[in-house]
Amino acid sequence: MKPNCLRTVFLILLASVSAFAEAGEPATSDVVIYGATPAGIAAALTAAGGECSVLLIEPTARIGGMTTHGLSHSDFHSFESLHGPFLKFSQRVLKHYETTYGKDSEQVRDCWRGTHGEPSVNLLIFQQMLAEKPSIRILTEHRLTRVTVEDHLITTLTFSLPNGGSVAITPRIVIDASYEGDLLAAAGVPYGVGREARSEYGESLAPEKFDTQLQGYNFRLCMTQEPKNRVPVPVPKNYDRDDYATLVPLVREGKFRSAFGYPGSPFVLKAHLPALPNDKRDINDVSKGLVRLSLPGHNLKYPDGDLATRRRIEQEHLDWQLGLIHFVQTDPALPEEFRKEAATWGLCGDEFTETDHIPPQIYVREARRMVGLRVYTEADTEYAPNDARSRLHPDSIAVGEYSHNCHGTDHEGPMIGGRHTGEFYKGVAPYQIPYGVMVPKKMRNLLVPTACSASHVGFCAIRLEPIWMSLGGAAGHAAHMTLEANIPVQQVDIEALQKRIWSYGGATIHVSDVPPGHPDFAAVQWWAGLGGLHGLEPAPAKPGTRGQHIVSQYFEAFPGHAAKLDQPLDDALTKRWTALVRELNLPVPVDPTTRGDWIREVFATTRLAVEATDSKQGKRTRTSHPAGEEKLALQLLGVSDEQVERFDAARKAGLLEWAPVHLPTHPPGDCNHYGWPVATMSGDTIVVMHRRIPGHRAKGAGKPHPKMSYGVVLRSDDSGKSWSEPYDLRDCMKPEDRDRGGIVPLSHRAKFDKGNQSPLGYKVHLHAIGTARDGAVIA
Repeated sequence: MKPNCLRTVFLILLASVSAFAEAGEPATSDVVIYGATPAGIAAALTAAGGECSVLLIEPTARIGGMTTHGLSHSDFHSFESLHGPFLKFSQRVLKHYETTYGKDSEQVRDCWRGTHGEPSVNLLIFQQMLAEKPSIRILTEHRLTRVTVEDHLITTLTFSLPNGGSVAITPRIVIDASYEGDLLAAAGVPYGVGREARSEYGESLAPEKFDTQLQGYNFRLCMTQEPKNRVPVPVPKNYDRDDYATLVPLVREGKFRSAFGYPGSPFVLKAHLPALPNDKRDINDVSKGLVRLSLPGHNLKYPDGDLATRRRIEQEHLDWQLGLIHFVQTDPALPEEFRKEAATWGLCGDEFTETDHIPPQIYVREARRMVGLRVYTEADTEYAPNDARSRLHPDSIAVGEYSHNCHGTDHEGPMIGGRHTGEFYKGVAPYQIPYGVMVPKKMRNLLVPTACSASHVGFCAIRLEPIWMSLGGAAGHAAHMTLEANIPVQQVDIEALQKRIWSYGGATIHVSDVPPGHPDFAAVQWWAGLGGLHGLEPAPAKPGTRGQHIVSQYFEAFPGHAAKLDQPLDDALTKRWTALVRELNLPVPVDPTTRGDWIREVFATTRLAVEATDSKQGKRTRTSHPAGEEKLALQLLGVSDEQVERFDAARKAGLLEWAPVHLPTHPPGDCNHYGWPVATMSGDTIVVMHRRIPGHRAKGAGKPHPKMSYGVVLRSDDSGKSWSEPYDLRDCMKPEDRDRGGIVPLSHRAKFDKGNQSPLGYKVHLHAIGTARDGAVIA
């Protein structure tokens, strides 16, 4: 796309919705999210963390994506891996069941720590979480029809209305959280559909040659055997028993003992275990089965299809599933006992009441995949050499721990009795996902957490809702940061983004024994992300080895992924960690005795202000340590022990809050700041000013002048948890004062706001002290 040219791209989708405003001047919003999938909801919740206005737009009538459309059997393997948005959501689901039925109830037991909510409960929790954020506005039944792009910037989004009209919205940042990648395609962002050739990325699971095959779809019906809540399964209008007749000899040969079941006994339809609360089950496709719900090959026109094409494909899949259930329940050629057992199952009468108890959303496992800054492939999940951990990604913003999981991309032989091809299930260790998979190469204000940048094989390790929620949450954080700093999405400071993710309880690397809410969570995430926890355990004899099996797809913690903070340091590890901190130009800890002591001491010299969310109690807990421990910082500041005691007494009385500050080293700040204590009123904004000297790199705000030093200011609205990009104070000086050098006098400082136009002054809470990269102390 050429610069400075206006391009409008049309997406051919029919209208089906209501709107909040008709034609005229476009509505505006800081962040516009298309697709109220779990990823979209997570993005909205994190983007709304500040004062950003957020529009969450859903093309259908029901928010929540597959999590509210029947996929209640959440795809993860160990509870120790849960973090961030999905963990917060599941904790809210658990609390709902505890409040409604009692902590010792069967419903609490069956919700599986909140990860197995009924579709209606999942919907309720999402609605409640969004309602708690007044800056979020939700628009359902708004279908995208047009995207206007100018100079690699999305300037206008247009949505169809049910009355034939349209509404236009002007966004600052856009997040495409749709399963299909409709917005990115309409914006002209490059994408792919199909399977790459094995030679393109060297993937063992890829086909020999490129093809257009696509992973199969199916509906996730919610069914029950509870007579009081059981509704008969409707018979499709085009039902033909001949479509299913080849099942009869397979049943009589003993290939199937029941219509519904779970691996361990032969069955036709998978009724997931554990069961959901209130005697409900999530019905799914049977991997490598002789009878399948998914229909690969029948969905090839879905990703780029218009609404009519998609509806036709969805109806074909639904008719196949409902027809199969009707056949196993009623066909006289089947054994009577087989039919009787099948007839004990029905749709849930209290679910999907608006759509005849059938979820309206089909399970789109894979559609378009953006071609972005970073293409995620099979290699990204491979084990690091001789290591229990997977390959290290320092730019990680999310964690996955499922597997490369593909339900098949084609079918050979009869529909019943044949087999899917292109199917694979490859176990791997927990893996990191880098920021670049969400970022287009050129579009400056778009992030894509769901239809993200990955090969077919790589995407099959990402496409699970807990992982998508982590990516969505990271996208919301990144959107907030781009607005705050007024930068394109490609220039987001990854270290600052990671810090923000940790402060909200999100993980960027898997550490099984240091969960969100742990006092050392942020410190361990930081150290592990640098490679500090790699090399502690050898690779398992069998790739993909998990912990002890619990039930179904759930296991105890992955072996080899614990930090073991209380374990004494040995000489070999001390030597390796010493080399790492020296490489990072950090001070070597003095006589630490345990792994935890080492990590805490090193971390204390860097990011002392990171906060982690205590998910269990709903509180924020600081990962910092008493200011008296920060000896170098106190020496530089000249703070006496008596002063520290006075500050600490005020803190204990609730009058002040310690806000140990560390400015990021790249790109803001451009110097390695030591931590120092700042006493502020709890929750205060902290404005930090420091001096740049000749030779500082030109990143951040403004460019350094070769013959002068100058002042920059940074702002934190969360008591030092996160920081803005640096602002060059020369930009708000009078012309005659601009090049005078040194720290800008207070009389020439402008109010620190996004416009930087106000003549009013502001209070500088602290004058920063640290060391420049050339080793000089600056004041």
